[in-house]
Amino acid sequence: MQPFALEAEAQQVVVQSLESDKAIICASAALLLQYSKSLLPETQVVATKKILQILANPVLSRRPLEPPDQLDWQLDNILFETLQVLAEQAR
Repeated sequence: MQPFALEAEAQQVVVQSLESDKAIICASAALLLQYSKSLLPETQVVATKKILQILANPVLSRRPLEPPDQLDWQLDNILFETLQVLAEQAR
């Protein structure tokens, strides 16, 4: 996937989507954050906090995903990858 830019309003919507009850929406939001270039610093901070809250709750973080390609993805793996990208962008 090619990196892309999200406008500030879109960044807010993506961060809010991390709280979705549907694991696939939460994972999709995390993937958008991973591939977004030039996230606002406040977006990085809020997204990091929300991801850490999800990861602290095993019921939320261990939800299985049902992606269209039927791979065995776990939400927590995607969230950890996103945290790593956010940390690298903050440097």
